[in-house]
Amino acid sequence: MSETVSSLTKEATGYEKEFSSKSSRVLLKQLMKRFPSHEGGDPVVAVNNIDLEIKTGELTTLLGPSGCGKTTTLRMVAGFEIPTSGEIYLGDENVVTKAPNKRDIAMVFQSYALFPHLSVYENILYGLKLKRMTKEQMHDKASKVVELMQLEPMKNRFPNQISGGQQQRVALARAIVIEPRVLLFDEPLSNLDAKLREYMRDELRKLQRRLGITSLYVTHDQGEAMAISDKVVIMNSGYIEQMGTPQEIYEYPASRFVANFIGKSNFMTGNIAAREEEAYVVNVKNESMKIPNPGKQRFQVGDQVYLAVRPESIHLTSCDGQMAGEVTKAVYFGARMEYEVLVNSETLFVEDYNPQKNGMFHEGDRVNVQFDLPSVRLLQD
Repeated sequence: MSETVSSLTKEATGYEKEFSSKSSRVLLKQLMKRFPSHEGGDPVVAVNNIDLEIKTGELTTLLGPSGCGKTTTLRMVAGFEIPTSGEIYLGDENVVTKAPNKRDIAMVFQSYALFPHLSVYENILYGLKLKRMTKEQMHDKASKVVELMQLEPMKNRFPNQISGGQQQRVALARAIVIEPRVLLFDEPLSNLDAKLREYMRDELRKLQRRLGITSLYVTHDQGEAMAISDKVVIMNSGYIEQMGTPQEIYEYPASRFVANFIGKSNFMTGNIAAREEEAYVVNVKNESMKIPNPGKQRFQVGDQVYLAVRPESIHLTSCDGQMAGEVTKAVYFGARMEYEVLVNSETLFVEDYNPQKNGMFHEGDRVNVQFDLPSVRLLQD
């Protein structure tokens, strides 16, 4: 961590105002991308008529499994892929037919993509050489970004003479020096080790907020998406499954796919037995539970539903609970315990984040299972 011990978020010199004044919203309308099938069959639909708005100054993350369409969407915004149909707006301008270098967009890549024969400073300066600027203007802007990113001590070194975290800072500096309207990130931290990745994630988010730059971020890392995003967009098979703040996505998943993709969830099958004003009575595993309905879903009596329960919303006790079970696995992680509990032939995953206070159980222990009912979500798909 010594390589990045200094923060990228110290007080700046007014550069942020210059930057944020150019930032633009991004609007995708009915965006679709099909690729020809290699087997000669039907085309592969990578992105299927999605609509998405990224507000000015907002950081939106596309998240989903491999092949869900998130990278293809990013590449269409960048201009590297031509949409089959649909529109892409930067501000009020439809740029779908514009070349990548005409879109006023910058991209930070997973591989850094630095020029090995150029110094750190020359790498940062490179993008400015493509603009109509005097040498004095170019060096003024490059110097401001070097100061902003705290790269002064290494500006004369070559990429192979600095660490991975430092190379990523240079790649980010090279992207922001041209003051783009929109900044794109293609899994920019995936080549870093875990601790450095977490540090750079936090620094990148602070820098993005300071500059007020509209950003579209692609990652497969759920924790990364939750930590840096104003808005998270969950994609699956080319569609948008759900979008919202990290809290909305986690606490109010719209489907079993979302509930299982963001964090972990237990799913139990039940039936709606009665409907009350602020809750549903659900029969599950020969038990009756009254589940609050903060999401205001609409179910009818008799409907089959899935109860999505986060592992941290299940509590184990030796006293009376809602269901009886047996601990089949117990793993100690210091700050938490992870359990697998067999209840009526079904395994529930449980996480206890205060095991020293709540008491620890072991494999073979008989326990009672208590659900935090306000945290249980009812889903139909």
